[in-house]
Amino acid sequence: MKDSILYQKEAERRTNNSESLKNSFSRYLESVKQRSPNCTSSHHSVSCAKSEKQSPFQRGLYETIASIEEIPPYDTIAIDTETTGLERDAKLLGLSFCGEAGKAYWLPADKIVPFVVEATLAGKQLVMHNAKFDLQVLARNGISLYGNQIFDTMIAHQLLDENSSHSLKHLAKTVLGADVVLEKNPLQDSPLLADLKQLIEYACADADYTFQLYQLFANQLKRENLSRLFSTVEMPLVKIVSRMEDWGILLDTEKLVALQTKLYEESKAILNDIFSIAGKPFDINSPTQLSALLYDKLNLESKKKTPKGAKSTDIESLEAISEDHPIVEKILRYREIDKLCSTYLEKLPLLVDKTTGRIHCQLHQNGTVTGRFSCSEPNLQNIPRGDIIRSAFIPAPDHVFIDADFSQIELRCIAHYTQDENMLAAYHNGADLHKKTIADMLGKPIEDVTEKERFIAKSINFGLAYGMGAGGLSKRLGVSKEEAQDLMDKYFGVYSKVKSYIHLNLMEVQKRGYVVNMFGRRRRMVNGDYHKAFNALIQSTATDICKIQMVRLASALPETVKMVLQVHDELLFEVKREEAEVNLKQIVAIMETPVTGLGGKKFSVPIKVEAKIAENWADAH
Repeated sequence: MKDSILYQKEAERRTNNSESLKNSFSRYLESVKQRSPNCTSSHHSVSCAKSEKQSPFQRGLYETIASIEEIPPYDTIAIDTETTGLERDAKLLGLSFCGEAGKAYWLPADKIVPFVVEATLAGKQLVMHNAKFDLQVLARNGISLYGNQIFDTMIAHQLLDENSSHSLKHLAKTVLGADVVLEKNPLQDSPLLADLKQLIEYACADADYTFQLYQLFANQLKRENLSRLFSTVEMPLVKIVSRMEDWGILLDTEKLVALQTKLYEESKAILNDIFSIAGKPFDINSPTQLSALLYDKLNLESKKKTPKGAKSTDIESLEAISEDHPIVEKILRYREIDKLCSTYLEKLPLLVDKTTGRIHCQLHQNGTVTGRFSCSEPNLQNIPRGDIIRSAFIPAPDHVFIDADFSQIELRCIAHYTQDENMLAAYHNGADLHKKTIADMLGKPIEDVTEKERFIAKSINFGLAYGMGAGGLSKRLGVSKEEAQDLMDKYFGVYSKVKSYIHLNLMEVQKRGYVVNMFGRRRRMVNGDYHKAFNALIQSTATDICKIQMVRLASALPETVKMVLQVHDELLFEVKREEAEVNLKQIVAIMETPVTGLGGKKFSVPIKVEAKIAENWADAH
């Protein structure tokens, strides 16, 4: 039995510090009305049409409660948060719960007592759809459920059907056959037209959908041999990513302003040079005027046509003629500066949270069909290494960054799957794979390999991992397709098992329709895109290795070490300056720990990590 006195005091505190849900709701509507002077003073109820068929999603089975303790003692329960929006400062309106199909409960915000919620849910498996968001909302409202076992139906569906939409409403309709009346929280689009009954209907339905999806997906994960990947990697990672987003990363806005000023001055100077060469000012952003200058006045050769038959001035076209006239390099640099300013320098300061002083980007742990992370709001993954903009991302005072990068992880995955003796020997002996590759291709001693020759081997090695053929290699190296094909033939002469494995992999995928990596992750090939199978296998394996090591890092490192970013094969940490050397060794040791797949099969290539302590993100490389 709970301590009734403690409960009463906490309940009184909550009552004193918040209005009832109805008053909160009314006040919120009034605030929206005040911000929107063109709106009328009254709000209208939007009725929900009943489905003709009897369905477990009927609103009559949903119940409003005054305490979470009124919910039956389910071992597994779905929980959903309802807020005034998706922003970090959005207000919590209430929680909905479902522990059996067709029956859900609504707990309004003024009845939420944080320590009672935590105590009541302790030891239970919590089912959520996009658990990362719900965990963050709850934590900001004094409720920490990070200690609970989590089942995220969104992540589960990403493993089960990576090619489809993973939105809750889409799954409710397509998987459960539900008659979804409200597609969105009624507050988010038309707050003045929403009513309390409608909000409760919406919230309870979400919890109900989520619970019933859990019942289906849990069994499907077992049948498809995905339970281990889901429970030991993806679910712990949900909590890790949630905390990473909440922690954020500091931005030196003053440095950004200085960079912007410097680049604007450079841009003006470049533009004047371009106008001087052209003989007169013109609209540099006009493809027609630029084409007339380059191809008519300067008589440069056009390498590409637009779909309408005009001579192209896109980046690829300009790069192809960049050595033909000095003006082309200037145009490319002008465009580069313009993109940097418009995409990052002007927008990044606006994304800094006023409370924390940090940028809190969205990290999507299955952002691509191969399971790779993606990033948004803003997309920090698109900032190139070595770019000056990275220098504006800084650690807190008395802290430094540790940047840890998996070395050639995709190529190590190729060596693991193909079991090519030459490639395996290079990695086990610690040789420079690119130098060894070109030395064997050309039949010369490894010490005589030039940097240009090493670049050729590097282009082939990494191009192969990303599905590049002779056509792509010819563009990459600036040689003919015949020369590129000759290099590819020599490459496969050195790594014969790589070629045979790619062929066998293609045949197998064509037969069963998907490729599966050593951890059980599947990539189902649609529209006959079987040529992407090898790349999907390599990329998904490299991704899962990174995810496994992130889970290990989170459980082994001290709390003073904050993981702040994941960018492809790179992890960025914020650590105390005086602990940095020790932390760096810990991080490298954990990331280089061998990994094991399904059936106890070990990854057969040593994992290597390059790490560096830096004062800002740019200096980490």
